[in-house]
Amino acid sequence: MDFYMVFNSRERCMRAERLLQSRGIAAAVTPTPAGAGSACQLSLRLDAGQKSDAYTAVMRSGLQAGVKGCFVQDGLRLFRTACQ
Repeated sequence: MDFYMVFNSRERCMRAERLLQSRGIAAAVTPTPAGAGSACQLSLRLDAGQKSDAYTAVMRSGLQAGVKGCFVQDGLRLFRTACQ
């Protein structure tokens, strides 16, 4: 299962990717999945098991204001979920 953190700007998405990778959290910039809203069209894809650590790091860095939503993709289905 993939976890997506959708941002409101490309810059914040890229900054969050660098932040998470520097903390050993595997994060990859990817196009925002269809159904997750348009936002900036870029999201971070993470392992669902790391979502809490990832969101905590983003929150502490001050980038949480750029998070537009969080989603889990199970096969072809996309579900909105809590970011924490």
